Amino acid sequence: MTNLVANSGACLEIYGASDDSQHAYFGGRIRDEQSFILMALVSKDTPTYAQQIYVIRDALVAPFQTHATLGNAGSVFHAQIKPRTGMYLDVRRNEQWLRGFRIQLLTMQEWQVPMPPGVIS
Repeated sequence: MTNLVANSGACLEIYGASDDSQHAYFGGRIRDEQSFILMALVSKDTPTYAQQIYVIRDALVAPFQTHATLGNAGSVFHAQIKPRTGMYLDVRRNEQWLRGFRIQLLTMQEWQVPMPPGVIS
């Protein structure tokens, strides 16, 4: 991994954080939520390399500031950055200190199951 950030490169690590799927109401509404930790890493070998984390942060955050409605049966997909999870930090990988930016991404999908049959448990 550290060879990916050498010479001004960057790396993105993605970890699953939580997962939940619930029947919200009798009659067929289902809500599926997952969250992921995204951590961008850059080298600290030079100040110029380390400062790239701010540009990478902006590029990482922008796509998750919107949501979209899917075209099937009222299903809604939503992704957002979980509030107060953005953090700059120093991270050690393979005996090397790197500069990182970490956020938690929350995704939700919700849909209504047609009646009948509704949700069958």
